[in-house]
Amino acid sequence: MKLIFIHGRSQQLKDPVKLADEWKRALLAGYEKAGVEWTDTVEIVFPFYGDDLARLVEKVNGPLLTNVLLRGDESVSDKEEARVEILAEMVEALGISQDNVQAQLEGDSTQRDLAIARGPQNWRFVLAMLRALDKTPLGGQMIDEITRDVWVYVTFSGIRDRIDAIVNERVPDEPCVIVAHSLGTIVAYNVLSKRRAGAPEIPLFLTVGSPLGIRAISTRLKFPLANPPGVRHWLNARDPRDVVALHPLTAEYFDIAPAIEDFSQIDNFTENRHSIEGYLTNSFVARCLRDAL
Repeated sequence: MKLIFIHGRSQQLKDPVKLADEWKRALLAGYEKAGVEWTDTVEIVFPFYGDDLARLVEKVNGPLLTNVLLRGDESVSDKEEARVEILAEMVEALGISQDNVQAQLEGDSTQRDLAIARGPQNWRFVLAMLRALDKTPLGGQMIDEITRDVWVYVTFSGIRDRIDAIVNERVPDEPCVIVAHSLGTIVAYNVLSKRRAGAPEIPLFLTVGSPLGIRAISTRLKFPLANPPGVRHWLNARDPRDVVALHPLTAEYFDIAPAIEDFSQIDNFTENRHSIEGYLTNSFVARCLRDAL
């Protein structure tokens, strides 16, 4: 059985062979915790799109903070609304009050009043949201970068098609197990949704640290929400403290049939609560993978 690892963002300039080995080592640690053994017949496949994504994102746009400094523009463009909606949804879901956001505003009273009046449609308010989110484990800068990359992938069809093609080329036309992390869960969902009816079975589609439950993302997916062809079991694992995995993939946030099994009891021990190591070393995740393989 082939095990397909689909990585997330910020993997550019890294060695895909070493990355695949890091994922495997983390999973083996999870196997040890779970008291199960690795099967040597498992073949790991690691589609690598990190360099392409970084290059394409750089062509489109920089982080929101950079945009404000370079452009001095007070208005958010229609093209960038999705990105701002993701931030606003994070602020609301994390219980950050509007008073807290407004306290982060800078500038004179006129500029502050304008930002408050226009809310997320004003760049100063967007910066204030990022400053408020800076207190989360990920920090404002990383949230800015993550929302940028997700926004570029979801919004620009040419970039999305290029990344999907790289991953799709490595997903075999045979039964396999797929593990996807972070932005990679969106890529994997799109790639699997394109499969033909009657495609070979995928015993387990495991998503970890997934932002698919964010409505600003799920409402902009290329395909209507549905279980991808051939997927027998979709398991979503998340740490509720992982800001990227903002919502569970339950019917409230990702309503498909059959329903996704959402396991939101992960204790991701890494500093930002989002790293792949903290997910793959979990004994429950490891046991589910062993059973599927």
